[in-house]
Amino acid sequence: MGEQCKTSDISIIQQVTGKQGPWGTEFQVVVSNNCECAQFELVIGCPGFNPGAPEDTRWIHRLGNGDCLINSGYAIIRGFPIIFFYESNTQLLFTPKTSDIRC
Repeated sequence: MGEQCKTSDISIIQQVTGKQGPWGTEFQVVVSNNCECAQFELVIGCPGFNPGAPEDTRWIHRLGNGDCLINSGYAIIRGFPIIFFYESNTQLLFTPKTSDIRC
Protein backbone atom coordinates (compact mmCIF):
# COMPACT_ATOMS: atom_id res chain seq x y z
CA MET A 1 0.00 0.00 0.00
CA GLY A 2 2.29 2.78 1.24
CA GLU A 3 5.18 1.57 -0.88
CA GLN A 4 3.10 2.37 -3.95
CA CYS A 5 2.42 5.95 -2.85
CA LYS A 6 4.67 8.81 -3.88
CA THR A 7 4.85 12.54 -3.34
CA SER A 8 3.94 12.78 -7.03
CA ASP A 9 0.47 11.48 -6.06
CA ILE A 10 -0.19 15.04 -4.90
CA SER A 11 -1.98 17.15 -7.52
CA ILE A 12 -2.00 20.93 -7.45
CA ILE A 13 -4.65 22.63 -9.59
CA GLN A 14 -5.07 26.39 -9.93
CA GLN A 15 -7.78 28.52 -11.41
CA VAL A 16 -8.56 32.21 -11.64
CA THR A 17 -11.45 33.18 -9.35
CA GLY A 18 -12.44 36.22 -11.41
CA LYS A 19 -11.69 38.58 -8.53
CA GLN A 20 -9.12 41.36 -8.61
CA GLY A 21 -7.41 42.49 -5.46
CA PRO A 22 -4.84 45.13 -4.59
CA TRP A 23 -1.99 42.70 -5.39
CA GLY A 24 -3.42 41.39 -8.68
CA THR A 25 -5.61 38.57 -9.90
CA GLU A 26 -6.93 36.13 -7.30
CA PHE A 27 -6.11 32.46 -7.84
CA GLN A 28 -7.61 29.45 -6.08
CA VAL A 29 -5.23 26.56 -5.42
CA VAL A 30 -6.49 23.04 -4.67
CA VAL A 31 -3.96 20.56 -3.26
CA SER A 32 -5.23 16.97 -3.41
CA ASN A 33 -3.78 13.62 -2.38
CA ASN A 34 -4.58 10.92 -4.93
CA CYS A 35 -3.13 8.10 -2.79
CA GLU A 36 -4.88 5.97 -0.15
CA CYS A 37 -2.13 6.81 2.36
CA ALA A 38 -1.97 10.11 4.24
CA GLN A 39 0.84 12.49 3.31
CA PHE A 40 2.32 14.63 6.09
CA GLU A 41 4.91 17.43 5.99
CA LEU A 42 4.15 18.23 2.33
CA VAL A 43 6.70 20.68 0.97
CA ILE A 44 6.02 22.22 -2.42
CA GLY A 45 8.16 24.35 -4.64
CA CYS A 46 6.62 27.81 -4.63
CA PRO A 47 9.15 30.13 -6.31
CA GLY A 48 7.97 33.72 -6.32
CA PHE A 49 5.25 33.13 -3.73
CA ASN A 50 5.06 36.44 -1.92
CA PRO A 51 1.41 37.31 -2.08
CA GLY A 52 1.60 40.85 -0.70
CA ALA A 53 -1.46 40.17 1.42
CA PRO A 54 -0.61 38.09 4.48
CA GLU A 55 -1.10 34.44 3.62
CA ASP A 56 -3.10 32.13 5.85
CA THR A 57 -0.18 30.15 7.27
CA ARG A 58 -2.44 27.24 8.25
CA TRP A 59 -2.68 26.30 4.58
CA ILE A 60 0.57 27.59 3.08
CA HIS A 61 3.67 28.80 4.89
CA ARG A 62 6.81 30.09 3.21
CA LEU A 63 9.90 28.19 4.35
CA GLY A 64 12.42 30.11 2.24
CA ASN A 65 14.55 29.03 -0.73
CA GLY A 66 11.41 28.87 -2.89
CA ASP A 67 9.71 26.20 -0.75
CA CYS A 68 6.41 26.24 1.15
CA LEU A 69 4.83 23.93 3.74
CA ILE A 70 1.21 22.93 3.14
CA ASN A 71 -1.45 22.43 5.87
CA SER A 72 1.02 23.21 8.69
CA GLY A 73 2.59 19.81 8.05
CA TYR A 74 -0.58 17.96 9.05
CA ALA A 75 -2.00 15.08 7.01
CA ILE A 76 -3.36 15.56 3.53
CA ILE A 77 -5.89 12.79 3.05
CA ARG A 78 -7.50 11.57 -0.16
CA GLY A 79 -10.93 13.15 -0.56
CA PHE A 80 -10.13 16.15 1.67
CA PRO A 81 -8.24 18.71 -0.44
CA ILE A 82 -6.48 21.75 0.97
CA ILE A 83 -7.68 24.98 -0.65
CA PHE A 84 -6.04 28.38 -0.44
CA PHE A 85 -6.05 31.63 -2.39
CA TYR A 86 -3.40 34.12 -3.41
CA GLU A 87 -3.19 37.31 -5.45
CA SER A 88 -0.53 37.91 -8.07
CA ASN A 89 -0.03 39.56 -11.45
CA THR A 90 0.92 36.14 -12.86
CA GLN A 91 0.01 32.55 -12.04
CA LEU A 92 2.74 30.93 -9.98
CA LEU A 93 4.14 27.43 -10.41
CA PHE A 94 3.58 25.09 -7.44
CA THR A 95 5.15 21.60 -7.55
CA PRO A 96 5.17 18.82 -4.93
CA LYS A 97 8.72 18.17 -3.66
CA THR A 98 8.72 16.03 -0.51
CA SER A 99 6.30 14.44 1.94
CA ASP A 100 6.16 11.88 4.73
CA ILE A 101 3.83 9.10 3.53
CA ARG A 102 2.07 7.07 6.23
CA CYS A 103 -0.40 4.22 5.83
